[in-house]
Amino acid sequence: MQQPPEVQLLKVAPATAFPNQQFNYTFFVTNTGIVTAAGLVLSDTIPTGATFIEAPGATLVGN
Repeated sequence: MQQPPEVQLLKVAPATAFPNQQFNYTFFVTNTGIVTAAGLVLSDTIPTGATFIEAPGATLVGN
């Protein structure tokens, strides 16, 4: 039986954001296992009142 991938996820973001202030946050995904991790999907909910502007390589689903 093959072992599943072991994936670690870290989200780095500012502690606070002010109205009309743009900010960035970054996800770091690391495969710490010994097998390939394929077909991963990362999903994150944007806080109420925030607006998604852009993310190269990302897809916006919903509003």
